[in-house]
Amino acid sequence: CSSDLVPLERNGQTLRLLQRKFHVSIPFAYSSAGYGFLFNMPGYGSVSVGSHGVGGMSWHAQAAALLDFWVTTVPAQALHKQSAEPIYERYADATGHAPEMREDALLFWQSRLRYMTSSVALDVASKYQALGLPVGVLVVDYYNMVQDGDFRPDPKCYPSLKDLTGGVRKAINASVVFSIWPEAKQNSTEFEALKAAGCLLNPDLGGFAMNPTTESCRKLIWEQYVKPRYFEQGVSAYWLDETDGEGTGGGDGDFGYNTSYGPASVASNLWVNDWLRTFTEPVAESGVAPLVLARGVWAGGQRHGVVLWSSDIESTFEELTAQVPQGIHASLSGIPWWTSDVGGFGCGREQPNDSPYMQELMVRWYQFGTFCPVFRTHGLRKGQKEPRPSPDPCNHGTSSGAGNEVWSYGAETQKMLEKYVILRKTLKPYLRALAKNVSARGVPTMRPLWWEFPHDQAAVEINDQYLLGPHLLVAPVTT
Repeated sequence: CSSDLVPLERNGQTLRLLQRKFHVSIPFAYSSAGYGFLFNMPGYGSVSVGSHGVGGMSWHAQAAALLDFWVTTVPAQALHKQSAEPIYERYADATGHAPEMREDALLFWQSRLRYMTSSVALDVASKYQALGLPVGVLVVDYYNMVQDGDFRPDPKCYPSLKDLTGGVRKAINASVVFSIWPEAKQNSTEFEALKAAGCLLNPDLGGFAMNPTTESCRKLIWEQYVKPRYFEQGVSAYWLDETDGEGTGGGDGDFGYNTSYGPASVASNLWVNDWLRTFTEPVAESGVAPLVLARGVWAGGQRHGVVLWSSDIESTFEELTAQVPQGIHASLSGIPWWTSDVGGFGCGREQPNDSPYMQELMVRWYQFGTFCPVFRTHGLRKGQKEPRPSPDPCNHGTSSGAGNEVWSYGAETQKMLEKYVILRKTLKPYLRALAKNVSARGVPTMRPLWWEFPHDQAAVEINDQYLLGPHLLVAPVTT
């Protein structure tokens, strides 16, 4: 877990270009000199940004088999405005425009580690229905399969996805999202078929990583597994966790994904967008707006309907503080839809749900989340758990944490959390208009202050405030 605060000004920084956990590297830079630059190289490398008064950038590629540069500038007639908007519009034209965000996804997302059965998830939906709260998405986290690579939630625990998705839709008119990890364990149901088809690559977390970098493998995974077992059962949005190479190469070290385009040093970062498109292109072809939640993405990934989240983060105020510039960084990298685990994932720093620290942290994070592009709570909590049998047939490697719903932190805290879930719904017309503008013009959702005030030099140094679209100035309380 990480709580590093990365300032918006990149001067004097050196960054690696390899995707790793907590390091989403998108090689696009906007310069205050009035240009945008894409270092279109998907392998290992780095960039160093010149210090104040020096400027410039030095880009390095370990292997240059796949490499080109793309540069755009502000039109001459707009130079006096010092506006970045034309650059981002051209960047989206070159790398792809984000599809419009689904209506459900503009509302509050409810998630935790984890809803171990359909009955638990339906019970949560029923309680939100009784409260009359506007929930748009209910998320079922990992270990819903017996083994990664089964490509099917355990039927003992989730006997009918159609009944689950239909029940949630009837109760609170929300979508259901299921987590699917990109590896197959050697004793999983589909391991041998995937291996025989050449659709497994790097050793990964006790199994092998999927190979989505060939059309035949993408087609097999969708048509044989995902479409009949998820999509046709009412699950059309997916949580694609572990998209940052964690576990590849025998551990979470300095190794990416081998691909059909070449070894990891040459093409690792192409892997992630191909994994996303496995799930999004068929959905889009069916006439449904694609939607995937992922913690890794590369340049152009916005065209696949990705919501980038900031990975497993600590449940601390220091982490909350760090999230503000992280979300702005994502938007300025061309990925407009971003979220954090509201309340933090935990990472061993979580305090009991009934502690004053956790109660205040939840309220402050809900306030921030309300004004984020995507408002989604998630985490491993300490507190009262649902009773489960022992041994638990739905454990699959990890049990559920305590509740992470609005009622999980005491009655007084619940009143405050409910207020922000409701407020999010009142923002929906504004967010819908913003989503249309983002899709049409490639502009960011979370904008640094200099975006709207380019002539104010002091705005460049502000890391703890931002604009959500053109009209909402957001200054979260994070301490």
